[in-house]
Amino acid sequence: MNFTYSSGYKGRTFNVVFKYDPNGNGKLMFTKEDPPLHYQLEVDSNCVSPPGCSGGGGVSGGPNLSNVFGGLFIALFFIGVIAYIVIGIIVNYKVKGARGVEMIPNWSFWKDMPFLLKDGFLFTLTYPCKKCGLCEGGYNKV
Repeated sequence: MNFTYSSGYKGRTFNVVFKYDPNGNGKLMFTKEDPPLHYQLEVDSNCVSPPGCSGGGGVSGGPNLSNVFGGLFIALFFIGVIAYIVIGIIVNYKVKGARGVEMIPNWSFWKDMPFLLKDGFLFTLTYPCKKCGLCEGGYNKV
């Protein structure tokens, strides 16, 4: 199985040849550069042909891409949250002249968040009960 990537920097071309080796560990080897700027790489692995790897993580010993993307998502999420808080505090302090807890971006929303979550959970848990008429209390019919 071959994979070729071209139109790289200064017209470089990479050709990766995947070869089946029952004892292969996914080792990537540089084999040749012929002509100049045309590189051939070789990967020996037991994951190349059926039945492939049983681990489901790609090349044996290589990184699992779902872990890579999950970690990247979590890192970007927390970077975004920190940036939101820091930029919001700076804007509220400099532009709006806020002091104390009012410097926290959208302070009234975050102050009400525990009660909003409680209302959401109660609605979700009691809605099926009220819909069937099994629960007592609630709203009176008009």
